[in-house]
Amino acid sequence: MLPNLKYRLIIQCIQKQFVLLFLFLFLSIFAVCQSNSDSILMLYKNGTMFMQHNKKYYPRETFTIIKKNADAIQEIKTAILFYNSNKILEITGGLMLGWPLGNLIDGTQPNWAMSGVGAALILVSIPINNTYILHIKKALNIYNSPLNKSVARNVSFSYGVAPTGIKLKLSF
Repeated sequence: MLPNLKYRLIIQCIQKQFVLLFLFLFLSIFAVCQSNSDSILMLYKNGTMFMQHNKKYYPRETFTIIKKNADAIQEIKTAILFYNSNKILEITGGLMLGWPLGNLIDGTQPNWAMSGVGAALILVSIPINNTYILHIKKALNIYNSPLNKSVARNVSFSYGVAPTGIKLKLSF
């Protein structure tokens, strides 16, 4: 009868640990989900996209949203300048690089100098794009800063096995 009691105690201990683990995971979902829905997030999927209220926006749409914040207007104006310059250089460089390649496929003599200039324009557009991303991140930080004051930052949950049972750790 004694071994049966031992197995019951082990099963009860495992059940308690399972309930604690489930409770921890359930509460951690709510802790992670608490954020201000008015903040704008920046995504990198096939170019720069922005998300607010679970809706994706293109850069020009996001600029109109952020312009409502007076502090972020200067950063937005600078970001728009770099964004427009970047797009002009990318399109022009792509056309100048692609036209000779089209001539090569067509069988006519390609102008490789134009292709080189197009490649150079594309290479020049890379640091301009990085500067655009820098300024738009600054504008987003300015826009989101009053919204994120109540949101807890750098919260991490960890759990694992300890010698005495399950270990739960909350760091902030």
